[in-house]
Amino acid sequence: MSKTLDLRKLIQERLLTVCANVFYETAPNDKVYPHIVWNLERVDLGDIYRDDLMIDIDLWDRGTDAKRIEQIADGIEALFNSENLPQDTILPTFWRQTRKNVPDEDKKIKHRYINLYCQNYER
Repeated sequence: MSKTLDLRKLIQERLLTVCANVFYETAPNDKVYPHIVWNLERVDLGDIYRDDLMIDIDLWDRGTDAKRIEQIADGIEALFNSENLPQDTILPTFWRQTRKNVPDEDKKIKHRYINLYCQNYER
């Protein structure tokens, strides 16, 4: 695989431990709640030998209260905040940057946004 695909696999597998419905970039039209949609964005720091990435995670639920979505968001933060997760081909370290509520017109939709920062070295 590639360093990006290896990192994507690691993130996807970890997110699946807190939510059964996890999608990279876009969710299908027949998605179920709760679900996570996430993506990677590279940060250009010039000529250094690591990849610096921002990981955007959108967490969606449908219900009358926010208890379940907050539990899932807490789980995501616990999985990644200040975590060094060496793999066979990559050496990523993660930090939590942002977590916020995103209001929706549909009051039954609960939406949380979590942003993580990752420094990733290739072995």
